[in-house]
Amino acid sequence: MFSSIPSSILMKKMYFKPLATIDVIASIVGALTSLYLAMNNYNYWAIVFGGMSINITKMLMLNIYRPLFLKPRFSYKEAKPFLNFGGFVMISGILWYIYISMDILIAGKFLSREELGVYSVALQLAVLPLNKILPTLKQVAMPAYSKVQTDKTTVNRYVLKSLSLAMFFTFPVFFGLASVAELLIPLVIGDKWNMAIIPFMLLCFIMPLRMLLELYIPAVNSIGKPHVVFKNELFILLFLVPTFLIGINWGTTGLAFSWAAVFPIISVIVSINYCKVLKIKLSRITKIIFTPFIFSVIMFISVKLTIIFCSKLINGWFLLTTAITLGAGVYILFIYIDDKRLLQEYRNILFKK
Repeated sequence: MFSSIPSSILMKKMYFKPLATIDVIASIVGALTSLYLAMNNYNYWAIVFGGMSINITKMLMLNIYRPLFLKPRFSYKEAKPFLNFGGFVMISGILWYIYISMDILIAGKFLSREELGVYSVALQLAVLPLNKILPTLKQVAMPAYSKVQTDKTTVNRYVLKSLSLAMFFTFPVFFGLASVAELLIPLVIGDKWNMAIIPFMLLCFIMPLRMLLELYIPAVNSIGKPHVVFKNELFILLFLVPTFLIGINWGTTGLAFSWAAVFPIISVIVSINYCKVLKIKLSRITKIIFTPFIFSVIMFISVKLTIIFCSKLINGWFLLTTAITLGAGVYILFIYIDDKRLLQEYRNILFKK
């Protein structure tokens, strides 16, 4: 609780550099603490105290950088609007966590230990890029939208811009991973995990759509409509559970196929709901998705053909590197032909001082 107020103030003012610096220092302290305790035979307590040291370090540094001491006031009337808003956000977050974990829960009930292990590995590998990219985007998006929440035109422009940049980046990343799955998984985690290749590919195909739905949320919350997010998260959960229960009859592949089969439908319905609230035409979202999707499909086919024709000449890491390089080159070439300004925008984002 001593971290939340200074952290929220820095986030609201979009002071992300000090927040990032504090996070890095706290992570280093936690790693060193865990290492020291592990080397001195503290066993599992090394993990416990290492995690605690991260939070303690973060709390101390936040209060040093942005000290703020307030006397508590207990007023339900003052807190009511924040409780209403925060309640919907909290419940939506719980529903989101349940629906992204429901497949593992169902797999644990109906699959063997080996099958559960295969599916878990495929899922963890597939969501890894998403888990690294999405938290940062959402952290920046919420205060940015909140600053312009009364200007619906600006909010809409930000939404469309962020979706466009995200989709042009996300589709090739996940379709690229799917295209090299048969090389990537044996090389990185070993041949014994080859059964995870097909589930991994299927899960990669729907990750851009998961990113799409997540990027709506900060904008919708910022204009004071968290109940819309709650309704959509509940809808997704209720839609996915029976689908998983059907797909589990065909094992790990059937469970992964459940995502691939129904999540595009879910994405359309949820996008319609969000577009109504944000006053954005669905056709504009479709246009944003269509181009990177088509380019990524072409990239996927070109990489697959490269692997097929070159596998007799080269193999291993060299074949994987060749396939990735070719796929990236094909995708960038198509972007350059279609809209070279997009490449300039990415360059400005990556190298802006």
